[in-house]
Amino acid sequence: MIKGVIFDFDGTLAHKKKSMDPKMLCEMLRENGVDVYYQEWEAAHKFVFFVEYPKGKINSYEDYFSRVLEVLGIKPKKEIVNKIVRYARENDRFDLFPDVKFIRGLKIKKAILTTIPFFRFDHLNLAGFDPVFTGKEIGRAKPHPNGFLGILKKWNLKSEEVLMVGDDLYCDILPARQLGIRTVFIVRQRKQADKGDGEADFTISSLKEIARIIK
Repeated sequence: MIKGVIFDFDGTLAHKKKSMDPKMLCEMLRENGVDVYYQEWEAAHKFVFFVEYPKGKINSYEDYFSRVLEVLGIKPKKEIVNKIVRYARENDRFDLFPDVKFIRGLKIKKAILTTIPFFRFDHLNLAGFDPVFTGKEIGRAKPHPNGFLGILKKWNLKSEEVLMVGDDLYCDILPARQLGIRTVFIVRQRKQADKGDGEADFTISSLKEIARIIK
């Protein structure tokens, strides 16, 4: 019997409403005297995202972008950090998929497991999802097993009593399956199908189908 469902965030529950353009951001920085180009920025950003953030010392956009600048060897002046944060708040926006409303009413435990920092999506209504584990709570980036195991421990459930729903084969489906957690691959775009379809216990195109699976 399924007693809990773990949901991936980006691509499963939410999508990017707006995205930051690293080229445009770097142009803005150079106009303000910061000599950085987008490939350098992207490399530093990914390092902070996947390695530094899970260490638990980054709690806000300000912390995050200050650390990115430090990795680039640039002193994080407050006025520059504030400009980046304003750009991020205007352009780094998630929105929930409409079918999320259909799973809110499910009488079952629901959790979110993602590497994405919570301050990037704290504007969303995530009532009913507990816990919400990001890289900080996990201590590592997905697909490290800490996140899956941490939710099982918090819920006091066995792996066979839980479903993992995600849109990524290597970050969601395979690591969960290796722990004995049954898996649901959500294909919101047909081009995803060859990246996980057939590897999961179930394949769906909408979260509405979760109710059928857990019965």
